[in-house]
Amino acid sequence: MKKTAIISGFLATLFFLSCHRDKKPTPEDNRQYSYWTVNEDSFSTNHVETAIGKARVDLYSEGFVNRFSMTFNFGYELPKNGSFPLAKVPTDDPNIVGIGFYYNTVHYIPSPSSNSVLSAASINNKARYTLPPTWFINYDNHSDSVLISGTFNEP
Repeated sequence: MKKTAIISGFLATLFFLSCHRDKKPTPEDNRQYSYWTVNEDSFSTNHVETAIGKARVDLYSEGFVNRFSMTFNFGYELPKNGSFPLAKVPTDDPNIVGIGFYYNTVHYIPSPSSNSVLSAASINNKARYTLPPTWFINYDNHSDSVLISGTFNEP
């Protein structure tokens, strides 16, 4: 009898918690999504963060299996206009963007033969970056490559 009362109480609580209730959106609910495609696989997330320092600014998504990161070599804010060639090697040049992707836990960097640029724009006073279809190579195995494109938004 006691087990039945406990189970009934648990099920009633579960039912109560699963009922639809009006709730106010959290700031995270209002974040813009970023979208990207790797070969034929599409991804999107609004779990994007910025790290703003004195010498560089990072825009990156959370995740272990599939994610992106961008580094601009100047501080205080994300650039909201212009075109940035993709860094092939680490650099301190403020006119070049460091960009990388993890696809199925494999790290990809821009192919040395790529001439693509990341375009920046301001949408509602937030940065938006557009990457045209660009070849990226596996950081550890340069014979492995993927085609990546996307739109990346400041949170």
